[in-house]
Amino acid sequence: MIVSFIVERDRSYMSSSVIVLAGAGHANIQCLKMMAMKPLEGVSVILISDGDVAPYSGMLPGYMMGLYTEEEIHFNLWKLASQAGVVFVRDRITQIDSENCMVRFASDRAPILYDVLSLNIGITPKSVNQIIESEHVIKLKPISKLLPKWNSVLEKLPSLPPQRIAIIGGGPAGIETTSAIISKINSFNRNDQVSLIHSNENLLTDFPQKAQAIVIQEMLQKGVKVLTKTPVTKIDHQKIYSHEEFVGEYDFIFLATDAEAPEIFKLSKLPTNETGFLKVNAKLQVDEFPNIFGAGDCIHFSPSPLPKAGVFAVREGMVLSNNIRKFVTKKSQSTILDYIPQKNFLKLIHLSSTRILASRGNWAIASSLFWIWKKFIDVRFMKRFGSLPFEMSESERDHSMVVNTCGGCGAKISQSLLSEVISLLQLSFSDVMPLTREDCYPLPVKKNDNYISVDGLRAFLPDPMLFGQISTLHALSDLWVSGIKPVALTVSVGLAHRREAQQRNFLLQVMSGILKVCKDNNIQMSNAHTFENAEDHLSVTVVGEKQSLVLRKDGAKPGDLIIMNKKLGSGIALQALMKGDLGSHQAHDLISQMTTPNFIPDALLEKLHSATDVTGFGFIGHLYELLEASGTSAQIDLKQVNILEKTQDLIDRDHRSFLIDENKKSFSPYVSDDIADVYYDPQTNGPILAILPADKKELLEEGWTVIGTITSRSQSRWIQIS
Repeated sequence: MIVSFIVERDRSYMSSSVIVLAGAGHANIQCLKMMAMKPLEGVSVILISDGDVAPYSGMLPGYMMGLYTEEEIHFNLWKLASQAGVVFVRDRITQIDSENCMVRFASDRAPILYDVLSLNIGITPKSVNQIIESEHVIKLKPISKLLPKWNSVLEKLPSLPPQRIAIIGGGPAGIETTSAIISKINSFNRNDQVSLIHSNENLLTDFPQKAQAIVIQEMLQKGVKVLTKTPVTKIDHQKIYSHEEFVGEYDFIFLATDAEAPEIFKLSKLPTNETGFLKVNAKLQVDEFPNIFGAGDCIHFSPSPLPKAGVFAVREGMVLSNNIRKFVTKKSQSTILDYIPQKNFLKLIHLSSTRILASRGNWAIASSLFWIWKKFIDVRFMKRFGSLPFEMSESERDHSMVVNTCGGCGAKISQSLLSEVISLLQLSFSDVMPLTREDCYPLPVKKNDNYISVDGLRAFLPDPMLFGQISTLHALSDLWVSGIKPVALTVSVGLAHRREAQQRNFLLQVMSGILKVCKDNNIQMSNAHTFENAEDHLSVTVVGEKQSLVLRKDGAKPGDLIIMNKKLGSGIALQALMKGDLGSHQAHDLISQMTTPNFIPDALLEKLHSATDVTGFGFIGHLYELLEASGTSAQIDLKQVNILEKTQDLIDRDHRSFLIDENKKSFSPYVSDDIADVYYDPQTNGPILAILPADKKELLEEGWTVIGTITSRSQSRWIQIS
């Protein structure tokens, strides 16, 4: 189901603010949706998350019981970012520098500067005082780490002898986890022993007695061993202890304890309550830093502390969006809303795949009707994010922005912006950056046999750092496949017309992507140039030194093997990603492939007859170049050519690069059969296509595949398909 929105644009002010949504919790996702429905002209939004997807926790029990797919319970953040027209940064935040309004990261990524920050980063389970981590202990939070472990348990369980399974925590999460485990055990017709361990006298401590009675009866009827008044103080691999008393030994231990605050708030010296949760006022603002907002389970709502429940985060999203909007547009403080939480809200707990316990105030009842109702609500909520508006027509664009229309050096970026960007980058990359600001620099080359290559790409991802990283790897690939060692590079960055605050963040992130590649590969960045442009663009010029040999395209000989290392389909997948129609797993695979350097192992490199990388001309086009240069033909086994998952589905949904048809026109006359579009698809930092003597096949490492053989030139269709 595709949901459409009417887009209205607020033109009542002129601003250049950067809004950073840190964390993809329910409130920030709601805020993103509202920003997409009514964008603020001149304001850029950056979404930061450490995952490709964000789970909707309300559907997690249903997923664990096998009622939903993984895709159905997750927000696809690449898709949302593309559709909403915002920057998406997939990275882990390590610090909030509230004094300088910066977000810092675990990786080499440059900090992101913000004007307004919204923190909605979730929680972790409260740790047992003494716990020795092991494969037997599974924490319910964060959900992103839970799901792979849960799926692994389900995969192993049918082949294992009867298992002893413990769930620590008798709150809603513990009850639902226990119910999910029982549901799966029953579906496998197993006889595992399940124990529910709780520190208090009653399960569901904060619920009415009626709800507690229903749950204890439910657990006992299902054969669950319930241990109350048993606070777990130590977990030693598979053994559980309560105040030195041995409780039992278990094969799987699920930790469903109370919530614990993320450490980032204390590390960032942000105001917290005594348990470490971010303190916010009634307007969801941090009093000491009014440009910082917070929502969801990670906050302490100072007017009246709230239970950790998703219902609050969802409702906070509307207030959060309004208040950020008012703050950015400098509207009167009186127009900023107070968040008024519900005093009594309906609590729903899954007891099975068909029954839910509903409780409000002093009453409670279990019924299958509540399951039907909850499923309807949850599915409807997720469908609201099926499609977001993301494109502006020319008439809607922000013509109030002062655009630099000069040519020549008048199109260069201001010195103040460049100085700030350079000083920030030098904090992490001083060893690969120029130490002075001269007009030219000596290249760090020692030999006469030097080689140079240049490549350029327009921006193609929601994350500028990834754009910089992948574009640089794409340019370096030309040297690596030729056996040349890259030693230095220079870049030219074209920045689309936007306000200075947005240009600063974009340039910082692009440059940190370029410099990360330099740092990882011991390459010196010798110079950089910036200018304003109609669109974001990056050109990279690379200089390298000859090593023992230089690989040319003319070395193929009959009988040689044709080998390849990566998968095809990145151009088609990029089209889908840019249109907001790429699945989260596909997006992850795409980014993983494009950020993989095209190294050739030394032992293999020395024996190759020829090599090239698959880029704009597609697989067939670049194979054609090798055959044309060497006067040979090829026999290709398409079953051995690896392709990104679901590529044909994307083609069927009309995700095709313009160059596919051009490549087919140029190269299909040399192919024996009519083959799929993916083989003509232009690739970004695509696979290496290399020619190896048949007697050297043992040199192939994991990830390399033999896809065909070189044959003598005997017919006009050089590329024979089998």
